[in-house]
Amino acid sequence: MKTIILSSILLVAQAVSAQDKSSIQRSLKTVGQLIGTATADQVKTQFNEPADELISPESHLLLYKLKVDSTQVLFKFGDDRTLRSFTLDDRRKRPLTQLQYAKAKEARFGSSKDEILTKLGYPQQVIIENAQETWYYKFGNKQSGEKNIVVNYSLSQPQVVKDFKYYADLNNSAAFTSDMIRSIKKGIADVDDVEKELGEPTKVLMSATRENWYYISGQSTLIVYFDNQSKVKDYLFARKATE
Repeated sequence: MKTIILSSILLVAQAVSAQDKSSIQRSLKTVGQLIGTATADQVKTQFNEPADELISPESHLLLYKLKVDSTQVLFKFGDDRTLRSFTLDDRRKRPLTQLQYAKAKEARFGSSKDEILTKLGYPQQVIIENAQETWYYKFGNKQSGEKNIVVNYSLSQPQVVKDFKYYADLNNSAAFTSDMIRSIKKGIADVDDVEKELGEPTKVLMSATRENWYYISGQSTLIVYFDNQSKVKDYLFARKATE
């Protein structure tokens, strides 16, 4: 382990930690509890010695660079020397090649962390700061179309998904017609009816108070708004004028 004291710039050395990757992954369910309370010594006790410890007048950074898949874990401390942020970056994790929204929505708003891990596995990136914990997943590739899931937790309710975002590759645009749009009945059609009629959405934004589906095709965008019973509340169709 190296300790480097700097005036203002934090440099990251290439040392490698012997910390086991699986133990870091297991800690994803509880590491948020350390924010605002844990000191550097307490973090070292739980995660063993870091590969690097970097200190400046502004911050104190612990770096764990793991042998498996080049996973990198950063712990950053504030002026009071308690943990302020946590970042995990699993740079070489190979994404799943296929993901349909039917699978993604199983990890939607209200799910626990255990349910997310069971459905989607461990995220490629985790960032915890400013009272929020965010998990990032990327699926597919440029040939099959990339899809991303972003899952947010509030540290005050760390076991329940606060909001959920799903993004498909815009290159794989949705295909919908005016007749298909008119077939959507407000207050009657639900999420399954909309998916059956229009197919998989390009983007989904979901929280405790909203669920919005976006279908994007060229210059046209259709937004379907659902109520808290998953029924269609309203929809908006917009088309950009061509020059």
